[in-house]
Parts: sequence; structure tokens; C-alpha cells
Amino acid sequence: MATSNGSSRTGLFIGYLVGAAIMIIGGLVEIFLGVNAAGKSLEQVTKPITSVSDTASAPAGPTAAPTAA
Repeated sequence: MATSNGSSRTGLFIGYLVGAAIMIIGGLVEIFLGVNAAGKSLEQVTKPITSVSDTASAPAGPTAAPTAA
């Protein structure tokens, strides 16, 4: 039975293997989904979320009919 006093190297080795596997998976994800953003500002990489498009679209929800006074 392994104790938690640091004498077990097997647990440490398994931890390093898990960490290495996560790093490899992250590298593969970056290869397939990554963008070329080195040295660019965020605005050059993608459009800001709060930007307004040139074409105005109709509201998505229901609108209330104007009431006569």
C-alpha cells in the first residue's frame, strides 16, 4: 500500500504520464482548431462581440401592437 509521504514513485510517474497526455491532446487541438494570432491584436483576429453589423435585423421576439389612446 502506498503512503503519502512521498516514497511512492509510481503515483508520481502516473501523474507525469497524465500531464503529458493532456499536453499532447492540447497540441493536437491547437493544430486543428488554432488560429494564426501571433503578434496580432484581438480586433485583428476576430470581430468584437459587441460590434454592430451594417444590416439591421428584425427583432427576434414578439412585438406588442401599438395601443390607441
